[in-house]
Amino acid sequence: MGGIAAVTLLGAIVAAVMLPRLARARAQATWSARSSDEDGLNAVMMEYGQSVIMRSAMLEGAGLFGAVVMLLDGKPLVLAVPAAALVGLGFVFPTATRAAGFANAVVEQ
Repeated sequence: MGGIAAVTLLGAIVAAVMLPRLARARAQATWSARSSDEDGLNAVMMEYGQSVIMRSAMLEGAGLFGAVVMLLDGKPLVLAVPAAALVGLGFVFPTATRAAGFANAVVEQ
């Protein structure tokens, strides 16, 4: 079951990498169809927030699954999955700098 947890983590990592690209594309479409700059920026930040929530949920699910597998199997090596998920959550955690970078990337294109 440890292998299944590792595959789940791999899927979560792939999703965490791909979702920002999809969110940026959706935000650019929203930005180009804006009625005002303020409304457009609000919509862009909503896309950013949704992306962060989805990526965090994927990583959290993989980490919790790995923890449950460790509790069921008793193999401490499986704790690498929740540890990797925590590291991933650190990279996904929203900060003002990351949000501004996302907004600038969308607005400048």
